[in-house]
Amino acid sequence: MTGVLINPYVFGVGGGASKSAGAVTLSGTLGSPNLATRTITGTARAGWRFEADKETYRRQGTWTNFNENWLDGAGAVADYEIRATKESGDDPDSGGLDIWLSLAGNRAWEIANSANGTMKECVLKIEIRDANTLTIRDTGYYKIYAEDSGGGGTTITATSLTIETGITL
Repeated sequence: MTGVLINPYVFGVGGGASKSAGAVTLSGTLGSPNLATRTITGTARAGWRFEADKETYRRQGTWTNFNENWLDGAGAVADYEIRATKESGDDPDSGGLDIWLSLAGNRAWEIANSANGTMKECVLKIEIRDANTLTIRDTGYYKIYAEDSGGGGTTITATSLTIETGITL
């Protein structure tokens, strides 16, 4: 008996078939999300970016490769869509929430916090689905934490100052 292998990721018939043969991989759980964190005096920027080159980047001040490809193997990035849903915390300053976006372009969610002595954070549920079948291929959780540790926004004005040497300014 001769077996026939059927590729479950080929949809449609004829020359117009769409292929989504890659393996979608996201990481992080709700209880232990991946973390992008930045704590500085001044504007703290942190976030996550999923790129059209199939890689995931984390911003902790600057963007660096997170060493996680959201798509491994064959497959066109245009065959996938991404959605971020806020599970907790503040709204990100950039990136749409609760909408499906094509992964043919880079997609990022970021917090930029410049409120002296404060922190902003959120946990995002990231889902990637097949754009043709609308089947969710994987889900991961990603936390963003940005803290302006203070100190940069305090100004002291002295109209008169006496130093221990007895000199008055």
